[in-house]
This record gives sequence, structure tokens and C-alpha cells, in this order.
Amino acid sequence: MPAPDAVALGDTSRLPCGWFAIDDAGTILAVNPALVRLLGIAAGDLVGRSAESLFTLESRVLYTAHALPLLKLRGELAEVTLSLHGTAGPVDALVYARREPRGDAAVSEFVVARLHERKRLEDQLLTARRAAEQVPGIVFQCQRKPDGSLGFPYLTEAVRGMYGLAPVQLRAGGERLFERIVPGQRDAVLAAMARSAEALLPWRAEYQVEHPAGVLRWHEINAAPRRQPDGGMLWHGFIADATERRALDASLRAQQVAESASRAKSDFLARVSHELRTPLNGILGFAQLLLIEDDALRPAQRRKVGHIAQAGHHLLLLINDMLDITRIEAGKVEVSIAPVDVFDVVQECVQLATPLAGKACVELSIDAPCGCRVLADGNRLRQALLNLVSNGIKYGASGGAVCVAVLAEPERVRIEVRDKGPGIAPEQLGALFEPFNRLGAERGPVEGTGLGLVITRGLVELMGGAIEVSSVVGSGSTFALLLPRAGEAQ
Repeated sequence: MPAPDAVALGDTSRLPCGWFAIDDAGTILAVNPALVRLLGIAAGDLVGRSAESLFTLESRVLYTAHALPLLKLRGELAEVTLSLHGTAGPVDALVYARREPRGDAAVSEFVVARLHERKRLEDQLLTARRAAEQVPGIVFQCQRKPDGSLGFPYLTEAVRGMYGLAPVQLRAGGERLFERIVPGQRDAVLAAMARSAEALLPWRAEYQVEHPAGVLRWHEINAAPRRQPDGGMLWHGFIADATERRALDASLRAQQVAESASRAKSDFLARVSHELRTPLNGILGFAQLLLIEDDALRPAQRRKVGHIAQAGHHLLLLINDMLDITRIEAGKVEVSIAPVDVFDVVQECVQLATPLAGKACVELSIDAPCGCRVLADGNRLRQALLNLVSNGIKYGASGGAVCVAVLAEPERVRIEVRDKGPGIAPEQLGALFEPFNRLGAERGPVEGTGLGLVITRGLVELMGGAIEVSSVVGSGSTFALLLPRAGEAQ
């Protein structure tokens, strides 16, 4: 092995980076002061050691398996990142080397440049690049040269999925991306780009492109311009797929229009209904006065006035129902929730419906336990249940039966109104709660407005409950009110 002084240090003692020389056996022949300072190890402890011992375990593998064979093959080595052992811990460094023959042997000289700010910046750049690739859109740089040609020096891989183009295809031929824009919108996008360059304002545009899958998608571009020294322009920006957002915006706008129309309709119906009741009450009042006076009318006239009174009462019922609907839809119906005895409400509703049942020859019955209570508004529950009982009587078979049954479950109570009527066809159940839809009964002799079930459902839902319907054609129907159960009365 040559003596250490056989390798001339030359100017290496003045280098700002580490230096060492080795023979072909890998033994360190000489080191410079910068390497001593870098590692914190005296020169006498370094010379004569194996060069492998300078590196950490992971870097030792790279040094022996890659760096040395490449050095012997090419005679030089450039920018290999290795980690060295230092007294203060590992030292990350860029390693350069050159191998030169010296007589019958060869000497390899290594230059070690510590990685400080460069490594940190490279790590940050790598992190930023990885983050950019994970963004659900295209991060880009778009360059317009002084001659007007376009290119994309940088594009994330998302351009493949959104435009069917590889980033390398667009570096010098950026026009290819704009060719994917539908013809009627392409000029507007390029005009927005020109305005951005002229005024140095953000470049924003929305446009449609033909997706590689063959469907049209909406894209939006947002970019900031920067003038280049040569007179060109460079934009840093982002392209996002805006198809779902635009669809959501359109849906929200349609919903707002529908809600506005619904409010206008409700306000109109409420005002009209209120204004109609005043003259209608006058008509009904005078009709009642004429019917009360025995000698005021001849029999034929009395029958005609009776028809007026009957039609007036039906119209008043319709107006009252319309007012209830508009109040429910507008959220202006107030309910006072408290424990309510179900049996008392059922019994009262059956008593009120008994005259109607008698005219229709319908038998009314109750199957309800005493002491069962629900959380509800007593008056609204009575109104909802009476609607169902009245419907069961009116639309059930003449001579049939209607039963009001109460079933107590652990957390709720079912109040069922069962009739023996003709039932409802399955295809009609979906339209059962549509306002003014009487499922064809308007052509029959039974009077009604087609609003009772709608009002009933609205009232029950306001009380935190629900309504269920089951029906078998030819056997009858069951309407059930489901309400939260209250504690039993003490």
C-alpha cells in the first residue's frame, strides 16, 4: 500500500467540501481537513481504514453494489447520494469520484458535498409534486411564447383521464388541449386567456370538453398570469371537473324556484280562501233564514234553497281544508305536544261519526285498551283520526263495518282504522296523498275535497308521527296513525 504521503493533497486542503483518496483495495490513503470537520474524526483515525466504514449500513450497500462498480467501469461518479457516519450522527452528502491509474495501481479520489438546504428543498419539492398528483384535477403551467405558440411545461397526470392526453404531448403543443373544447366555446376560453394576459388578471373560464369516455363534461380553469422577460406569458393554474357542481347548482336553483312557487301558491290560496269565506258565510246565512221561515217559500223554492245551502256547506268545507293545507305547508300550524289518552280520543271520534255511520248503515266499533297514552296534540289528533273514520264510512261498503283499533308497542302506539270497503288497487296507493286526487271517487255520489288525507298526514308528521296504509282489493283498507308512546297514567 502506498504511504499516505505518496498521494499529494495538492489544493484539497483548501476545498470547502470533504475529500479522500482510496486504492483499489478500498483503503483510505488520505483525507483533507474538511472531511475531518464534517465527520468529527481525526485524520489519523481515518487513514488506513476501509472506505466502506465511512458509510451507514444502508449507504454501504449502495456504495459497494453500485458506486464502486460504476466508478471502475466508467472511471468517474457524479451526484450519488450517500449517508456517512459522523460523531454527531449521520451526514447526508452528494458524492463525486474519479479513478486514475498510477503506475501499476490506481487511485480513486472522492469529493463529499454535504446536503443542507438543497436536500430540504428537494424533499419539499417532491412532497409538493406528490400532493399535486393526488389533487382531483390538473395542476399546470401554461406558456404562451412571443410568437403566440402555446405549451404546458408542467402538467399533472390527471390530464390523461380528463383529456385523454399525456403531459409530454402538451409540452410543446398546448393547442391540442384546447382542441378538446367543444367548438362553440373554444373561442371564449382563448379570449378570456388573452384578456388575462393583457390586464394581468386571473384567467377564469368554464367550458365543455368531450371526455375520453365519449361524454361531455364541464371543466373550469383558474390561473394566475406572469409576464416573462422575453415578452411571453406564463400561467400557473388548476383545471377542475365542474360537472357535478354545475348539476348540483342547477338542482338547487330549480329547488329554489319550486319553493318560491310553492310559497306563492300557498300565500295566494290562503288569501283567496280567507276572502271567500266572508261572502260565503253571508250566502249560507240568508239560505238558513229562508229555510227557517215556513211560509216564505213554496215547496219547489225550498228545495232549491236547500240545494244552495248544501252546495255552500260543501264549498265552505273545501275552503277550510285549503286553509289547513296552506297553513301546514307554510309551517304555520302550531301543535302543543303532551300525553293524550288514546281511548278518550277514539271514543269521541266514534261518537261524532255515529250519525254519518247510521246514514250509511255502517257499524262502528272500538278495540282499544284504557290507559294507553301518546305524545300528541289532542285537538290535532282528534281532527286526523276523525278524517280517517269519516273516510272509512264514506268509501266503505254500505252495510259494512269500520273498527278503530289501538295497538300499544314498546315505543309507539298504532291507531288503526279498518274498513270492509272495496279496497285500493296497488297502483293507486302512490297517488293516495296527492291533493285533490280522489282516485276516481269524484265521479261517484260521495262528496269530498280530496284533501283530507293530505291534511291528516301533515298533522301527524307535525306531531312526530307517521301514517301507514295497507289495502286488499275486495277486502278493505287499513289506515294506521303511528305516534310516540307516552308513559302510562298513574
